[in-house]
Amino acid sequence: MWNILAIDRWTKYLWTAYRNERSQSINPIGSLYNDESLFFAVGDVLQRYFITTVIIWYPKQQKALQESIDTFIEQLLFIENTLDIKKVDEEYSSVIAASIAWKFKKSPEEDTIVAMKLLEEYLETL
Repeated sequence: MWNILAIDRWTKYLWTAYRNERSQSINPIGSLYNDESLFFAVGDVLQRYFITTVIIWYPKQQKALQESIDTFIEQLLFIENTLDIKKVDEEYSSVIAASIAWKFKKSPEEDTIVAMKLLEEYLETL
C-alpha cells in the first residue's frame, strides 16, 4: 500500500490530508496541534493511514521556515526512518484554497484545503 500524507506546517498547527492508494481519493485529516504531543499524533496518523510517503510544504524564499521544517523532518525520520519524505513548494495552493473556501475568513477549512491541494498538485507531477 502506497498512501501519502501531505503536511502544511505552521508554527501552531500542522494541516494534513492523505491519499488512499486503494480508492485513489484525497481526504482531509485536519489539524494537529504543534505542541509536546505532536509526534505522538503524527505517529498515530502514520500508523492509522498506513503512510509510506510524506510530502511537506517547503517555501523557496523563507530561510527561517526552511530551517524549522528541516528540523521537523529530522524528527519525523526519527519516528519512522523508512518514510519517503518529499519537499514541495506550494506557491499557489493557498490562493486556490482561499477561492474554494471563500466563505471562510482564514479558517481551518482553508488550511486543510491547502494540504489537499498540495497533495493533488504533487500527484499531478508523478
